[in-house]
Amino acid sequence: MFFIKTRFKAIVESTSFMVNRPSFYGNKRAIIGEVIAEVDAKGGGLRLSKDWSRALKASEIHEVMITRSELSPGDELKEFVAVAFFEVSQGGNSVIGDRLLLEGNDVGILVGYEMNHMPNHMNIVFKAIDDMPLFKLGNKIKIQ
Repeated sequence: MFFIKTRFKAIVESTSFMVNRPSFYGNKRAIIGEVIAEVDAKGGGLRLSKDWSRALKASEIHEVMITRSELSPGDELKEFVAVAFFEVSQGGNSVIGDRLLLEGNDVGILVGYEMNHMPNHMNIVFKAIDDMPLFKLGNKIKIQ
């Protein structure tokens, strides 16, 4: 039996929020998608998975949730707003700390994944950077 020690480094910072993720995640291509359904559902009491990254494949459909809470993998998601479903047109690997762009505007930081509805879809949770973003049918999103 052996142990591997991983050093973590801060790679994403905003005014008062910092996300740490393992330092072995390097450059990667963006995940591209389009909003296919608008949602406006508030909730809470879910638990984020302990995953630091998840692959999103082309043609998959996932849900975007926005929170104002500072979270890490494994934390309880006490409050959120489910805002949209999106279809992935260009797959890739998402990693905690990635930025969410809506129509080219930086609107959130990826803080976790919630698997309550798997295998149907994954809930991908972002911390809002400023105001709550408004997702509309057909909007283009990018996760990078």
